[in-house]
Amino acid sequence: MDSILLKGIINYSFDEIFIIDHKGVVLDVSPASTDLYGVDSQDIIGQTVYDLEEQGILNPSVSKIVLKTKSIENRIQYTKTNK
Repeated sequence: MDSILLKGIINYSFDEIFIIDHKGVVLDVSPASTDLYGVDSQDIIGQTVYDLEEQGILNPSVSKIVLKTKSIENRIQYTKTNK
């Protein structure tokens, strides 16, 4: 998929899109996530899911659990904004 097209999908989606690498570093996040996390989406990029959990931005970090278990996980995740 063309990276410009992918960036357009991320930027204009009404849904929260959260992309991390194999180490848990946030590579991209949709602007729609600002309301969910209570932090500007651009401030999340470059942080790890471990850092975000430690800061209370999300808890538990489902992405962190998936990285550990390498399986599909269903959890209730709370955010800084109590959503």
